Amino acid sequence: MVNWLEKDQLLLQAAYGIRAFIFGYLNIAFTIYMSVAGLDSISIGLVITGAILFSSILSAVVGLAADRYGRKKMILMLAGIVCAGGIMLLISNNIFVIIFVAIFGLFAGGPPAGNTFGVLQQVMLADVASAKSRNSAFAVTFLISSVSAAGGSLTAGLPDFYRTFPNVSQLEAFRPLFIITAVLAVLYALMLLPV
Repeated sequence: MVNWLEKDQLLLQAAYGIRAFIFGYLNIAFTIYMSVAGLDSISIGLVITGAILFSSILSAVVGLAADRYGRKKMILMLAGIVCAGGIMLLISNNIFVIIFVAIFGLFAGGPPAGNTFGVLQQVMLADVASAKSRNSAFAVTFLISSVSAAGGSLTAGLPDFYRTFPNVSQLEAFRPLFIITAVLAVLYALMLLPV
């Protein structure tokens, strides 16, 4: 049985949900955003391939660095990268900025981008969950993550809603998602500070 009163476990599970929500909508909306910004399907495929490769390498580097510098420092750095990516996209819709954020801001690439965080969060969860309830803790965490990702997927439709407002261009309609991304990345980091 999961110990619902374990603060660190609850914070990690809530943070998992936030991260899954973010990547739930980014996996859909950011690909559409790249298309709206002018990238063709081959270019989008190349950008996503680059993002997956970078995310995979970053996962290994972060995993190794976490042993030396601490998991929390690495995960806070990753949250900072995602927050900075959201801010960069609010400031500019330049195609090179978009490609940069897609690859280095962890905005594109599907589950591997989220897994860069997951590498660290899973170990942190294993550390705080008691041996007796560890399987239950992971089961609840992945349920929270799945439901949150589904909610994030629905949120990917927000640009269509904002597009109905007067004088909102197709590119500008994505800005609220980038604001949400930056804010949620900060909230994610704040939730992990006490853990």
